[in-house]
Formats: sequence, structure tokens, C-alpha cells
Amino acid sequence: MDTVTKYPTVEKSQAHARNMLAKIRKAHRRGRTRNADHFTRTYLNSFDARIVAGQDAADSLEKLKKPRPPMKVIREFADKMDPWKGTDEAVKLFMKRKNGDENDFRPIMSFGMENRMLQHLALVVLKERSELQLNQFVNNGGVTAAVMAVVSGLKAKYNFVAELDIEKCFTSFDGAKLPGLLPLPKGVTMRVIASAHLNLVPGNSLAELGPCDWSEPEELENNSFMKPGAAVWRGIPQGSSSSPFVTEMLLSPVLSQLPDKGIVVNYADNMLVMGRDVNDMEALLLVLRFALEHHPAGPLKPSWIKRYEPHETVEFLGYDIHRNEAEYRITPSRHNQLKFAGKFKKRRGRIFASEDSAKAKRDEILGLAKYVRTWIGSFSLWKEAQDSRQFYLKKVASIAKELEIVVDIKGI
Repeated sequence: MDTVTKYPTVEKSQAHARNMLAKIRKAHRRGRTRNADHFTRTYLNSFDARIVAGQDAADSLEKLKKPRPPMKVIREFADKMDPWKGTDEAVKLFMKRKNGDENDFRPIMSFGMENRMLQHLALVVLKERSELQLNQFVNNGGVTAAVMAVVSGLKAKYNFVAELDIEKCFTSFDGAKLPGLLPLPKGVTMRVIASAHLNLVPGNSLAELGPCDWSEPEELENNSFMKPGAAVWRGIPQGSSSSPFVTEMLLSPVLSQLPDKGIVVNYADNMLVMGRDVNDMEALLLVLRFALEHHPAGPLKPSWIKRYEPHETVEFLGYDIHRNEAEYRITPSRHNQLKFAGKFKKRRGRIFASEDSAKAKRDEILGLAKYVRTWIGSFSLWKEAQDSRQFYLKKVASIAKELEIVVDIKGI
């Protein structure tokens, strides 16, 4: 007679996980590292903690408009999951050209459910055992809070501003040195947090990137992007649920040692330095660059530094912060607005040029309207967002009218 495994309810798993995290948090705050390590291992080995990680991972997939796995699949993964061994689940690697530069690419990785569960399992422990600075924002209000911190700094007369970009930050960390810098077991750090053991497979064709085609096995084998030891295998992966927070954890000791000459706003690998005069800003930049280059998991080197004069528009995290004596106005960056307008124009042209059926065109029009709402909705600090939304939705409605297609744009 077959036995049926009786699993705890999700609510019971969540309650048990909260209790375990409370023990980790209490031990960490009291400086009892050995106790915190013990409770960390207990949490990572817990079936209930893995169920909670599965729920978090499923939520992250839904945000990406991907199907949510059923509870049966989450339980199956939780049963076999071992964060010390990781998973051989395939990770799709997409090489994204940076700002149109045909010779510079950003590796973006797309993770499946097993990897995401492992990342979320480790991430909640890291959050309980982190020592972040007040001006680090991945887990402290996100992009909105980071941009508003910049505005607050400007209002407080920190008018000399510089943005520092860390060259290929995620892959610049030395993965072999991470275990000594993160409060996780070494095996978990190497198999879940670092990139070295990921089972990478091509996610996009090199027809977009160069002379090779990743559909050809022999070309894939010889391609420099995928060779063991290439940059994509180093450091921490871009696209992992844990990497932005891990980056801030690794940068926190650097920020804590800076002189009190201004403000540094940090969101993941994005850093903005602010000073009340140019000498303070430059002194802060100098110390910051030295500390980054001597990071224990580095060196981390700036690829560029962009300086802003007082009253000059500051671009940060996709926003432009326009400043004058009377007010600070926040809008999507000029680059983002031009990119949006270009995509809108391209999709509009494709609809008119299409020889598809009226139904297919209707779907394209609805998709364009959804794109408008989604893009504008992602800029919550933009006061003129409503006016811009109405302007572009009227344009979408005029497309439907000109093609004599009936659509309910307001219902989207």
C-alpha cells in the first residue's frame, strides 16, 4: 500500500520559518556568531524554510509574467533541495549590448525555479545577518527611497555631485573570497551565491552579437563568452535574486569607513557621491576609489565618474533630478524617455505596416497600450506621469481609429 506524505500547510511553514529567523536575528544582534551560525544551518536545512523560499521564488516569477509553479512542484523541489550542493538546473545566459556599443556586453542570467528557491532561501538569512548603512537602499525602500535620498541631500546643500560606476561590478568580485565575507556556510556561498558552479546555457543567438551562431554546438564550445574562466563565471551573477543585496553587503564595510565629508547614496552597484563643496566631494571620491580598489574581494575599479555642477540636472537610477532655486523636479531620464519614444514609434509603424488580420492588429494595439501604462507606471516619482499616460494612450486610440479597429483601451 502506497504511503502519502503529509505536508504541513504553507501557513505552518511560514510560522516556523519566522521563528527560526527570529533566533538568527537575536543571536546576530547579541554578537553570538557561533549561535547565529548554528541557527543559520538549521534554517537552510529546514523543509519549512524551503517551502517559504519556494513561495518567494514563485512570486518573483509572477512579477516577470511567467507561470507560477503549482504547490506540488514547490514541495518536490523542497524535498530534494540541498543548498550545500546547489543545482544543475540550466541557467540561460543572455548577452545584452551596453548602450549600443557593439564591443561591450552585459551578461544577464535567467534563472529557473530551483535556482530561485535556493537564492531566496539564502537571501532571507543574509538580510537577518547584514550590517548595512542607512544610505543603502536595495532592502531599504528601493529605487524610490534612493532617489529621494539624493533630493534630500540636494535640499541640504550637498550640491556637488558625482556618480561613480564600478566596472563590471558583479563579475569583479573574487568568488573564491566570498565565503569569508558573507555569514553563510562556505558550500552554500559557492553553490548558491557565486557564479562559478552555474550550469550556463546560451539564452540568445550570437547572430545578435557577432559572427557565431550559438545554435551550432562547435561554435558554442569555442565561444569566448562561454569558456570556463570567462567573466560570466566570475563573481556573482547578474539576474540572481540575491546579487543586488549581496553587493550592498560587500560594499557596506567600504562605506562605513568613509570620512564624514558628505553623503554616498548606494543602490546595489550604483553609487552617488555628494558634497557641500567641490573639495569635500573630491576628497570623498578619492577615499572611496582607494577603498574599492583594495576591497578584500576586489579589486573594484571605476569605469567612469560623472560629475555634476550645482544646479545641473542629476541622472540617477533611471531618473533625472532637475534642480533650481525653487524646486526639485523628478522625471524619467532623457535617455529613458528617448528610448521609450523610439520603441513606441517602432511598434506604431509595425502595426500600420502589418498585413495581419484585424484581430492580430487589435492585439498589437492592446499590447502597445499596455506597454505605455507599464512603462509610465514604473516611474512612481514622476508628477507628470498621468498627463504623459493620457497623451500616449490618445495616440494609441488614434491608431485604432485610423485602422477602424474597435478596442477598449481604458479597460487595460
